[in-house]
Amino acid sequence: MGRKSIPLTEKKKEDVKLLKAADIFKLKRIWIILLAPVSLLLLFASKKSENFAENVVGRGIFRAVAFLYSRITGLLPFSLMEFGIILSPVIVLAVLIRFFYVLVKSKSKEKYPFTRGYYALKWLINILDVASLAVFLLIVGCTCNYNRTPFAERYGISMNYSYEKSDADEVLEYIKEYENTHEVDKETYYYADGSSAELTSLEGQLQIAETMPKGENKVGDLYVLVLELTQRANEVRERLAKYEDADGVFRLSLMETEKEWGDLSEKEIYALKKKRLKKVMKLSKNAVSELNLKYPTIAKYLPSPKLIYNTEFMNKIEIVGVFCPFTMEANVDGAVPDYSIGFTACHELGHLSGYIKENEADFIAYLACTNSDDDILLYSGYTEALITAGNALYSSSPELFSLARRGYSDAVVRDFTDNSRFWEKYNEKPAAVVANKINDSYIKASGDDNGVKAYTLVVELLLALIRDGKI
Repeated sequence: MGRKSIPLTEKKKEDVKLLKAADIFKLKRIWIILLAPVSLLLLFASKKSENFAENVVGRGIFRAVAFLYSRITGLLPFSLMEFGIILSPVIVLAVLIRFFYVLVKSKSKEKYPFTRGYYALKWLINILDVASLAVFLLIVGCTCNYNRTPFAERYGISMNYSYEKSDADEVLEYIKEYENTHEVDKETYYYADGSSAELTSLEGQLQIAETMPKGENKVGDLYVLVLELTQRANEVRERLAKYEDADGVFRLSLMETEKEWGDLSEKEIYALKKKRLKKVMKLSKNAVSELNLKYPTIAKYLPSPKLIYNTEFMNKIEIVGVFCPFTMEANVDGAVPDYSIGFTACHELGHLSGYIKENEADFIAYLACTNSDDDILLYSGYTEALITAGNALYSSSPELFSLARRGYSDAVVRDFTDNSRFWEKYNEKPAAVVANKINDSYIKASGDDNGVKAYTLVVELLLALIRDGKI
């Protein structure tokens, strides 16, 4: 015989025990609130001790949380971060409606056996629990990691190398003298007005660069860096020549079909690119994970980056990738020019490994891409590093940049031109300007005084590779 349950409405009124405000402390989840003060203590200790930030938080608490959390969110085929942002207004509205509905109906003690004071406090506890968890994930997932041992210092890479000089004129004079006293490879260059000239080719410039002393003149090393990256980008791009559209621009879509670009509809191009992008995300994950063999502080087990659905919004704010500490996801905009996507995916996975500083994530992305045997990642790594190093060289010496720029292959130039055209419609738009200021303020508030300039500091790490002959 089964026992029939008696509905609450059939019980005697005196049997209904009302939960009062004082009973709020019986809720087990009230202790989640302690995550906020605990995380603040962790932040305080991290700022006081680099060793604590590195070993207790970075390689301890953060790695455990990231491993467990990302395994859960990684099961989802979409970005939980993006999904949460889209649904947040609906969720907030639903919660408020529910709160006020129960608050009004709480006069019915048979259905809602608690006082209004208890319910209001319970609702407040829920909010504080969510806020405390968010604070914990933000501080442990991002802010504390700004204080960990710098990647370069841990692995013996000289980040703050002191050059004797930074003299562009000296480098130009050296090149000129070498050309006058040695036979160097030359090439015919054609100008827009139809004229031409015999000038030193990329091979000739590399010949000169080999004789230049390293580690003395910063501009000289920067010039050599750009030449080396140019040579590698050109070589890989040549192997990707069969994947060009009608304008000669590299397209991921063509790696998934035997058809010519002109025979594909826009729908087919989108579907083919999406298919290839999923493979690129997996390649990126494997490339960063494999760095663990040489750099143990990089996570060995990582989830694949997530592709953002609302790419137009990302484009408008000029952000191509986002690491979200609240979901432990690496999110990537797949609508940007194809050559850059692999590098972005590796960059965000660098953050997910606990390296939050932008220059360190860039350097990890460069190492992951250029140590890969996949041409997509190789090309992405070399071109992204080339753009950053090229901009730095131009700032130091437009003339030296002009010399190095001559070495770009026509195919690389086409890809860079396509990239410029893509971003023209978004540059200096209000949304992009505001997003850049917010990002700059956040980076500075987290402990990196360089703000968004931190993205360009990867050049210092790349220069270290030039000095050590490891580029």
